[in-house]
Parts: sequence; C-alpha cells; structure tokens
Amino acid sequence: EIVLLPALPESWKSGSIKGIKARGGFTVGLAWEDGNLRTATIVPSNNRIVDVLYKGRRWRTSLNKPLTITL
Repeated sequence: EIVLLPALPESWKSGSIKGIKARGGFTVGLAWEDGNLRTATIVPSNNRIVDVLYKGRRWRTSLNKPLTITL
C-alpha cells in the first residue's frame, strides 16, 4: 500500500519530489500545487499488485511498468 502525501506540511504549498523509495520495491515521484496532488509516478522494481491511496480514493493495480496518476 502506498499512501500519497499523507502528512504534507502546510508551509509546503507547492513542490515536487523524485526518486523516493517506497516499501515493496517501488520508486515514487510526486508533484503538488496548493497542497493538492497533481501527478504521481510509481515505478515498480518487478511485477507487483499495489493499492495506491490519496485523500480517501483507492486504486488497486498490478504494476509491471511505471504508473502515472494525474489529478
């Protein structure tokens, strides 16, 4: 399970990160604006099923190639 921006500080209104390692062998990149997620890219190290959560929304997917979520 990967939870996107679970505790973004209020002072970080806009920004981005790349190359963050998540449990299960995933590499994550995020971009946000006005405190809201705009894009997330999740790259698996191998074929995996993963639940991705953001603000109460859940996506379950089998990843064998990078996944990009655009909100």
